[in-house]
Amino acid sequence: MLDKGDSLSRLNAELRDAETDEKGCYHLDTTQYTVLSLTDIGMAVNSAGLTVVRVISSSAGRILVLAHPQTTALSPSDGPFVPKAGLSPRELNWARERHRMWAKKFNRQFGLAFLHGVVGVITLVGALSSSEPAGGTRYYVTLSIAVLVLVLFGIAVLKATDARRKRWEEISHLLEW
Repeated sequence: MLDKGDSLSRLNAELRDAETDEKGCYHLDTTQYTVLSLTDIGMAVNSAGLTVVRVISSSAGRILVLAHPQTTALSPSDGPFVPKAGLSPRELNWARERHRMWAKKFNRQFGLAFLHGVVGVITLVGALSSSEPAGGTRYYVTLSIAVLVLVLFGIAVLKATDARRKRWEEISHLLEW
């Protein structure tokens, strides 16, 4: 049977030796410490000078994603991030902050582009397959709405592309491609 004291000492040793990955995170698998309560694990994490960024629940248990307090931690939705080797911790954290900011702008525009594209195409198909004659007012209103939404789609695509271009200009010298 596992001893609580032994598990706590193993956890403290793991946290003491914990090194974050390129995204600023350390993944702690709590299934190795089933004897400990979440409160015990949380206190050990705090005493090691780490903070819980997010919790990943799985069928086997929980994985705590940990980071140092002043470190920017990237999430999977921020996209791929492969920094160059030999960056100082300060440069690496700055690159993560900027990557996160540009990913947020890109993801927002990409979502809008997807929404406008779907709504625009559906509206355009509805207008073109309308049984109303081409001279009817409803036809022109629906067609103009479809064109307007498709123009918004184009603007969102341009803004998403611009966000990627600006990200590349700003932090490409710190990333591997």
